[in-house]
Amino acid sequence: MKGVFYNMKGLAVVLFTGFLLAFTGVFARILDQWYLPLQQVILRDLIVFLFTLILIRPQKKEYLLWRENALSPLAFGLAYALTLLFFTLSILNTSFLVSISALYASSIITSLIIERFRYGYALRFSDLLSASLAILGIAFFALEGSSSGLNMGTIYGLLTGSFFSLANCLRKDMAMKISTVVIVRTQSGVGIVVYAFLNLVFGSWQVVNWQPLSLLFVIGYALTYLAIAVLLVWSFKIMEFTKASLILSSELIFAAILGLVIYGEIPTLFHGLGSVLIMGACFIPQSVKGEDENKHICIYENN
Repeated sequence: MKGVFYNMKGLAVVLFTGFLLAFTGVFARILDQWYLPLQQVILRDLIVFLFTLILIRPQKKEYLLWRENALSPLAFGLAYALTLLFFTLSILNTSFLVSISALYASSIITSLIIERFRYGYALRFSDLLSASLAILGIAFFALEGSSSGLNMGTIYGLLTGSFFSLANCLRKDMAMKISTVVIVRTQSGVGIVVYAFLNLVFGSWQVVNWQPLSLLFVIGYALTYLAIAVLLVWSFKIMEFTKASLILSSELIFAAILGLVIYGEIPTLFHGLGSVLIMGACFIPQSVKGEDENKHICIYENN
């Protein structure tokens, strides 16, 4: 029973992370009247970075841990930077829905590979079944948002998912050695640099229509993103790698629900079928326990 409770607790954490990821789209829509997309994320990451730097000041022990494990944060920073770069290229070349769908489909496949060869877990039938259902559900969302076949935007989205999984793998490994604050600070610091570079190449520094009220929404956006960054660390710490990656695709479902509740956007049949398949995939691993899963739970409960 303890293992089942632990799984359901992990499921709740990752599902809530998926909801917050979807909710960032609401902030993006609101802020669109004041800031360009790249300006939004630069301000968001800057506030998160300053928040973790000022309110949670780095300790000497933190610097020593960073130095002893320097390769992990640097590799994480590089993988996260490439994730941001390819995602930006993807949404510039195709619809946002197709970019997100390609990201999660690729992320699930890459996670299966990483879990098998990096963590040495044998792939169970339940893993393959849930991954297949999730990818099929994601495909329904992609079909709804796609007006053409495979294009460079989709390819960039697939690359985004691969590097997103790699970054999450490094995030999972760092969680055992380095504090969550350092991981979040590294992520936001890399985000500032990468998005500032992308803004120089693709964007503009001219604010669309700045208003003092916009700062409240920027802060709300930043705090939501901070919560996501912390929850991602916890998610990959308490859940098996592929399971956490798979459940994060629930962002697509929550985005459809928020679109209906807030903007009155009626979900299509494809959205409904995709949602059912993804939710089914999220719950399948929770009802099947194997030797590898029990071993995984013991490892993280002892840390």
